[in-house]
Amino acid sequence: MLAGALAVSATLFTAAPQAYAAQSDGAFYRAELVQPVEARRSVVRDAMFMCSGTECTGTKANSRANIVCASFVREFGAVASFSAEGEALDAKALEKCNSRAK
Repeated sequence: MLAGALAVSATLFTAAPQAYAAQSDGAFYRAELVQPVEARRSVVRDAMFMCSGTECTGTKANSRANIVCASFVREFGAVASFSAEGEALDAKALEKCNSRAK
Protein backbone atom coordinates (compact mmCIF):
# COMPACT_ATOMS: atom_id res chain seq x y z
CA MET A 1 0.00 0.00 0.00
CA LEU A 2 2.82 2.38 0.84
CA ALA A 3 4.52 1.54 -2.44
CA GLY A 4 1.32 2.37 -4.34
CA ALA A 5 0.98 5.71 -2.57
CA LEU A 6 4.61 6.54 -3.32
CA ALA A 7 4.13 5.65 -6.98
CA VAL A 8 1.09 7.93 -7.25
CA SER A 9 2.93 10.74 -5.46
CA ALA A 10 5.94 10.38 -7.75
CA THR A 11 3.71 10.44 -10.82
CA LEU A 12 1.87 13.57 -9.68
CA PHE A 13 5.10 15.27 -8.67
CA THR A 14 6.69 14.77 -12.09
CA ALA A 15 3.54 15.32 -14.18
CA ALA A 16 2.44 18.59 -12.56
CA PRO A 17 5.43 20.71 -13.67
CA GLN A 18 5.14 19.33 -17.21
CA ALA A 19 1.46 20.26 -17.41
CA TYR A 20 2.21 23.73 -16.05
CA ALA A 21 5.03 24.21 -18.56
CA ALA A 22 2.73 23.25 -21.43
CA GLN A 23 0.16 25.85 -20.34
CA SER A 24 2.60 28.58 -19.36
CA ASP A 25 4.82 29.41 -22.32
CA GLY A 26 5.90 32.70 -20.81
CA ALA A 27 3.47 34.71 -22.95
CA PHE A 28 1.84 37.69 -21.28
CA TYR A 29 0.05 38.90 -24.42
CA ARG A 30 -1.82 36.80 -26.96
CA ALA A 31 -3.24 38.06 -30.22
CA GLU A 32 -5.06 36.51 -33.12
CA LEU A 33 -4.46 38.37 -36.36
CA VAL A 34 -7.18 38.91 -38.95
CA GLN A 35 -4.69 38.23 -41.77
CA PRO A 36 -1.88 35.67 -41.37
CA VAL A 37 1.75 36.77 -41.47
CA GLU A 38 4.96 34.88 -42.13
CA ALA A 39 6.76 33.81 -38.97
CA ARG A 40 8.59 36.78 -37.48
CA ARG A 41 9.55 38.57 -34.28
CA SER A 42 9.31 42.22 -33.41
CA VAL A 43 9.67 44.42 -30.34
CA VAL A 44 6.51 46.43 -29.63
CA ARG A 45 6.49 48.80 -26.62
CA ASP A 46 9.26 46.85 -24.87
CA ALA A 47 7.53 43.50 -25.45
CA MET A 48 8.97 40.83 -27.74
CA PHE A 49 6.21 39.48 -29.98
CA MET A 50 6.50 36.30 -32.01
CA CYS A 51 3.91 35.67 -34.72
CA SER A 52 3.30 32.80 -37.08
CA GLY A 53 0.21 32.61 -39.24
CA THR A 54 -2.52 34.31 -37.23
CA GLU A 55 -1.19 33.42 -33.76
CA CYS A 56 1.02 35.81 -31.79
CA THR A 57 2.44 35.81 -28.28
CA GLY A 58 4.37 38.48 -26.45
CA THR A 59 6.29 39.11 -23.27
CA LYS A 60 5.14 41.68 -20.72
CA ALA A 61 5.59 45.39 -21.49
CA ASN A 62 5.40 48.37 -19.15
CA SER A 63 2.32 49.85 -20.86
CA ARG A 64 -1.40 49.17 -20.53
CA ALA A 65 -2.87 46.48 -22.77
CA ASN A 66 -4.81 49.03 -24.86
CA ILE A 67 -1.62 50.94 -25.67
CA VAL A 68 0.33 47.78 -26.47
CA CYS A 69 -2.52 46.60 -28.71
CA ALA A 70 -2.55 49.89 -30.65
CA SER A 71 1.21 49.68 -31.21
CA PHE A 72 0.94 45.98 -32.06
CA VAL A 73 -1.60 46.51 -34.87
CA ARG A 74 0.60 49.21 -36.41
CA GLU A 75 3.31 46.57 -36.73
CA PHE A 76 1.33 43.39 -37.53
CA GLY A 77 -2.13 44.49 -38.72
CA ALA A 78 -5.68 44.19 -37.38
CA VAL A 79 -6.49 41.66 -34.67
CA ALA A 80 -9.51 39.43 -34.12
CA SER A 81 -8.60 39.21 -30.42
CA PHE A 82 -5.99 40.61 -28.04
CA SER A 83 -5.47 39.64 -24.40
CA ALA A 84 -3.09 40.50 -21.59
CA GLU A 85 -2.44 37.97 -18.85
CA GLY A 86 -5.52 36.00 -19.96
CA GLU A 87 -7.90 38.98 -19.93
CA ALA A 88 -9.25 39.78 -23.40
CA LEU A 89 -9.96 43.31 -24.58
CA ASP A 90 -13.70 43.92 -24.89
CA ALA A 91 -15.33 44.69 -28.26
CA LYS A 92 -15.11 48.47 -27.82
CA ALA A 93 -11.42 48.41 -26.85
CA LEU A 94 -10.66 45.99 -29.69
CA GLU A 95 -12.38 48.28 -32.20
CA LYS A 96 -10.38 51.26 -30.94
CA CYS A 97 -7.18 49.21 -31.10
CA ASN A 98 -7.87 48.13 -34.69
CA SER A 99 -8.50 51.74 -35.71
CA ARG A 100 -4.72 52.21 -35.31
CA ALA A 101 -3.86 49.47 -37.83
CA LYS A 102 -2.03 50.41 -41.03
